[in-house]
Amino acid sequence: MEKIAVVEYQNIKYASRARKEAFSLSSYYKVFLLGIDPNTNINKIEKNVNILQYRIPYPITSNRIKKAINMFIFNYKIFVWIMKNHIDLVIMHNIYPMFSIIPSYKLKKFNIIYDAHELHFNKRDNNILINNILKWIDYINERIILKHCKLVFQASDERAQYFAKLHKTSIPIVIENHANYIETYPNNVKRNIIDNLPLGTKIIIYTGNISLGGNQRIDNVINSLKYLDSSIHFCILGIGNSNIKERLIEYARVNGVENRIHYINPVKSELVVNLISKANVAVIPIYANCLNSKYSALNKLSQSLMAGLPIACSNYDNLRKLILDNEIGQVGDVFNVMSPHSIAQAINNCLQNETIFRQRALELARFRINWENQEKILLKAINLVLSNKL
Repeated sequence: MEKIAVVEYQNIKYASRARKEAFSLSSYYKVFLLGIDPNTNINKIEKNVNILQYRIPYPITSNRIKKAINMFIFNYKIFVWIMKNHIDLVIMHNIYPMFSIIPSYKLKKFNIIYDAHELHFNKRDNNILINNILKWIDYINERIILKHCKLVFQASDERAQYFAKLHKTSIPIVIENHANYIETYPNNVKRNIIDNLPLGTKIIIYTGNISLGGNQRIDNVINSLKYLDSSIHFCILGIGNSNIKERLIEYARVNGVENRIHYINPVKSELVVNLISKANVAVIPIYANCLNSKYSALNKLSQSLMAGLPIACSNYDNLRKLILDNEIGQVGDVFNVMSPHSIAQAINNCLQNETIFRQRALELARFRINWENQEKILLKAINLVLSNKL
């Protein structure tokens, strides 16, 4: 049986795309899923996938030197692991594992697939000089990767076309970042998102990376609560830096809505759909401060559809088309992400049409926006690589 390593510089517990790929492939191949953990080294088997997570010394840091140390340690451990094991294929998620995978490839040949799923060249740092330097470095790194990989995956048509144009290469295979439709959820997941809320409380839910400002304008959603009925509360499920919970509460307090903000600790990606289905509306306040954000391939969007939630999201072409103009019918509303009043209007519209939007969301997820459809594309691509038909 061929052996495949899926490598992601992320806490595997929350690496939804890498997890879905690994679990899909584990029915046909021996699969290893390698990543990081903030606390300890982990070696376990989950759903026939061998999961290895390596502890990094600085799990939460904005210091560039500490980030570099983390990445060096991770890549060193991946390099040692690959050199000790026979691997037929490595699926490399994003740029960061290249510093172990490319050197090990030169010493013992194996197939490489680059799952870019981000536009690294168009991520943005607040410092213009640093931003330009990082763009140049990322461009060079991706050029090196392209010389060694058999295939490239991207997570949306827009990202794939931009990637091909940037690197003057063929268009990557598009594997969209959707949630599993068929999933058995554990019975011990709490039925309510938040305990002890007043009867009749409506819940707006956000999932994903948490920050104030940046490309996820949670701050503007908090501000929008001032324009919404007091029975509407905002729940935030995700991961952020060490003091993000305190910062969110303080920001809400300054805006007079601290009693309507609730922070939920992150859960495994497979449990998100079941958990958020208890909410009333999903909100996606993405701010396109770069093309990587503008062409977002949002796992949270498919999770929300799978949960049967109406979606209030930023008014960008790819999102607007899916929310307002899909083959099933409107499943939510769009807003100007920089306008709390506009956000409030979209949320109210979703609440007023909750029943019909829920029905359509579930139908859209059932027929198109699900991982099972993407899994077929993944398996076909893997078979082409391992059978040497490329």
